[in-house]
Amino acid sequence: MEGLKGGMILELPPASGTPAAGEGKRLCPKCGEETESKFCSPCKVRSVYETSALKAYGDLRVEAGLPFFGGFFEDSVYGYDLRFLAPKIKDLASEASRYFSAYIKVTKPKTVVFSRDQRASGELLKGAFVATLKENGMDFVEIDGLMSTTSSPFFGAMVARELGHKILLFHTTASHNPPDYNGFKVFHGDFTHNMFPATLESGELVKSEDVHKAYAAFLMERFGDRPPSKLKFDFDCVFGVGWEIQKHILPIIAPGAKPIREEPRADLGGLKIAQPPEVHEGQKGLSFCADGDIDRLVMYYNGRYLPLSRFYAILIEHDLFDEKLLVDQRTSIQIREFMKERGAKIIQGGVGRTTQEIMGAKLDAAWMEENWHSGGYKVKGLRFFWPEASLGLMDWLKALEDVGVTKFFSTPVPDPVLVNAKIQCEPNINERIWEKAPGYFKDAAVTRIDAEDGVRVEFKDGHMLLRESNTECGQVRVEANGQDAKVANRILKAGTAFIEKIK
Repeated sequence: MEGLKGGMILELPPASGTPAAGEGKRLCPKCGEETESKFCSPCKVRSVYETSALKAYGDLRVEAGLPFFGGFFEDSVYGYDLRFLAPKIKDLASEASRYFSAYIKVTKPKTVVFSRDQRASGELLKGAFVATLKENGMDFVEIDGLMSTTSSPFFGAMVARELGHKILLFHTTASHNPPDYNGFKVFHGDFTHNMFPATLESGELVKSEDVHKAYAAFLMERFGDRPPSKLKFDFDCVFGVGWEIQKHILPIIAPGAKPIREEPRADLGGLKIAQPPEVHEGQKGLSFCADGDIDRLVMYYNGRYLPLSRFYAILIEHDLFDEKLLVDQRTSIQIREFMKERGAKIIQGGVGRTTQEIMGAKLDAAWMEENWHSGGYKVKGLRFFWPEASLGLMDWLKALEDVGVTKFFSTPVPDPVLVNAKIQCEPNINERIWEKAPGYFKDAAVTRIDAEDGVRVEFKDGHMLLRESNTECGQVRVEANGQDAKVANRILKAGTAFIEKIK
């Protein structure tokens, strides 16, 4: 598997087992009983594996004379990462210290790295990190300044290669959530590839601007010596840290681009969330909007959101993409078959960024989500599997210029409609969905998304996903995709009626 032979830095979700120890039993963090699925039905909380960082975190709470179930268990959402409303966590510094110590306990790294984005509580979490690592007598590297979700694992890879051993990396961010939120993305692994254009002295303190320049230089190696784009467009950074990298890239690859809302702000500049909207207000022609750290960058034409699979379909129609592509479960049947009919190597993926990232790494494939998370881009022959929109942007601009913007967006490809609904029900309904759906939807093909998730129901003119949320206990998501709005809403209605009947 290209990209994994020399190691790879990948996310390590808090409730999952560690690669070295395996997963073991699932336990309810509230009652302590073993569970057979993602949630404990009586307690209505998500279970954790006995070898997970969250189990170790609960044990450390007990050692401190506190109940196992408390702190982050009560007042956070944990899935592929951990997110919480910072003012609501009592003694946040102590809880963060236990969380750091728990990950250290289960991964046993030789070196630990810390970075943060612009959120105000990040400074407190940094102080807790430094105190914890000094107390444990461990080697650590701290970033002085702000980092994004993409530059952070890149720096972790640099440290791992320089030191020649596995590292553990904590990055504090709540992605697009409101400004009072914060959280932890945790990366782990080793890296021996010799592909960095610059080296950094990784003492205890490294300046973020030095990392950003090194990262930008690395990303620019994909751009090579091609001429800069002549396209003019607004580039909306929604007050996120991503601009700290992009400011070294955008003026070179697209000097006609106009950055807006580019200064990182702890309060997100008054925005409720730092997420690309469905409609990019006031925009004419081509525009882009990031989700703050630019691991996701959405393209718009005349303010209209363009689903990423539709963009890839246009690329394939013009013979501009010939790699393996891992699409997600929300990708429409019409788009998927359209691409396959044109010889594209399409692989059906899963649900969620982390799932796509890991599957992409195993299959050595580019990957995507409909919301414009994408990864698996090659630089110097090596794929990087964490999301990195800057790499995609370089290719997207070239394709737009090769075809012409107006012609590109008028290319006749399927234009499906996605609608969704959320329904409250009893926890652990996925098994019941799987048991009842084949008999209920007799005119459709019903398949399981994966061993523990819900189902995919395919009709001739569309499909839907019926699944309990991975993070919100007892909430079913019905996501319906049809060749037009009438079909999509008909499928959504059928899905919600089914859930209401069996819940």
